[in-house]
Amino acid sequence: MTLVLLTLPYLALGLLVGRLVALVVPPVVCAALFAGLAAGWWGAGLGDGWPYALGALILAGVAASAVGVALRHAAARARKRPGRPLHGS
Repeated sequence: MTLVLLTLPYLALGLLVGRLVALVVPPVVCAALFAGLAAGWWGAGLGDGWPYALGALILAGVAASAVGVALRHAAARARKRPGRPLHGS
């Protein structure tokens, strides 16, 4: 559940930006988060298995951003199709 909640902002980012550059943001943000934990800037430091948690967060974030970008492109394509009647017209 926590992983889903942490990836929702990346989904929103992909929807808002709509470009592949949104896929770069999750690795940068996750790396900064874990660097801050390692430096003791926040939290209680890194625990056992932190590389797996970092990898899972990066993969989930990139996947969520990619889904957001794909949804944005699919919506844009659906709006551009000429000659398709609206449902109920």
